[in-house]
Amino acid sequence: MKAVPSVDPDAARFSFVQIQTQSRCNADCLMCPYGSVSRRLPQGRMSRELFVKVADDVLARDDVRHVSLMLQNEPLLDDRLPEMARYLRERRDDVRLSIATNGALLTPPMAARLAAAGLTDLTFSLNALTPESFAAIERRLDFDRVLANLEALIAAPPPGVALTLKLLVMRSNAVEIMGGPRFSDLLQRARAAGLRCSIEPISNRAGSLESYDREVMYAGGQSSYHKTHCLDVFDHLNVLFNGDVIACCADWERASTYGSVVTAAVEEVWSSDAARERRRGVLAGEYAALRPCVSCSQAHNIVRAARHGPPR
Repeated sequence: MKAVPSVDPDAARFSFVQIQTQSRCNADCLMCPYGSVSRRLPQGRMSRELFVKVADDVLARDDVRHVSLMLQNEPLLDDRLPEMARYLRERRDDVRLSIATNGALLTPPMAARLAAAGLTDLTFSLNALTPESFAAIERRLDFDRVLANLEALIAAPPPGVALTLKLLVMRSNAVEIMGGPRFSDLLQRARAAGLRCSIEPISNRAGSLESYDREVMYAGGQSSYHKTHCLDVFDHLNVLFNGDVIACCADWERASTYGSVVTAAVEEVWSSDAARERRRGVLAGEYAALRPCVSCSQAHNIVRAARHGPPR
């Protein structure tokens, strides 16, 4: 199991930053809370001034190694994304720059623009490979368009970009993914083209995923069963479009806000009393006293593994 971090919770330093340049998505996927949450919570677009402030603050820290221009959204809905990637790259040539996308807007020209701007890592999420299952799982997206964009990526991977094809297993696609010849062929061709392929069970997104109980399969395959603590709070900084910083990327309900980088420096928010208390609570394993951890399947797995060991 992954070891407990040998770090003072009051002196933790973030190395991974997620920036939500805008909060919207063009899909309403079965394994994602966006469709429900977006109707209840404010949505919006980060101003360029705030993006520059956050980018400059985090890149000034030598221990920052990875910036992801996405958080609980479809990043390619922001037409400024290549420009933002370029802004980060021009200030630091040693950091990883990444996004994950549902692929609907990842045309070959866009992939080329992102590569030219300095993107280093791109994850393409695909969870169905027939029109019928796609319509039920990746709702609102065009099946033919997404598949065409993926095939173009496999045929001509953009130079300098590490590619991952990510598949989430649930009841609605388990037979298709785990035993279907279409996926076997796709995985074989993707791997031959240099794409890493990741197949994982769904999580409940810290209690926000309404379909979790009826869709979850292979919960024992979740990586959290092999951790002693949820380590993200020690090295992940998650900035929403409005400048609020949440403790966890799975906190779709925004229950764990540390503060706002609109009114304070990034370091001040990261070192706030709320952030320090959460890190202390996580080290003590007090997930039941923390929101949204109390509702999180990942935190539940960690506690269960600590008591009974990982599943065999």
